[in-house]
Amino acid sequence: MEIAEFRLGILYTTIAVILPHEDFNDWNETHYNQGFAWRATSVSFGTLTDEPECKVVVKISDTIELNENASRIIRLPFEVGTSGIEIASIADRKGVNLHEGTYQLIFSAIPGDNNSLDTYEFVFIQSDAPRAEIIKADDQLSPPVELLMEAKPAV
Repeated sequence: MEIAEFRLGILYTTIAVILPHEDFNDWNETHYNQGFAWRATSVSFGTLTDEPECKVVVKISDTIELNENASRIIRLPFEVGTSGIEIASIADRKGVNLHEGTYQLIFSAIPGDNNSLDTYEFVFIQSDAPRAEIIKADDQLSPPVELLMEAKPAV
């Protein structure tokens, strides 16, 4: 079920899911290669391009359904607090109401064409045992054999 759709300004080819008032993540080379920098309550994803605006779709679901138009799909654990989440970039942020809990977050990057923006889809599935994996990688990614599941807050 879709719970939010909006446009978001992007800077520095990064889009994030964070708890309100949470810091963005600092990136290192391994993070760039795998396409994300992760902490339990803050995950930053690399965007497909350096376009200054994108479309964001946020959904909740009971099952994993992969978007066949996505060129990149990443699955990660995420902890939602009492204040919901924000989809954010350095340039912009939007709040989204989501119930507190442990989720499996499915991030899908869907390239735009000449008439449409790149779309970033965030699907939240409540889960007692969320996993981390790159389900589909585009040619910009060169992930390590074991994903780096720690990052430091950017300050």
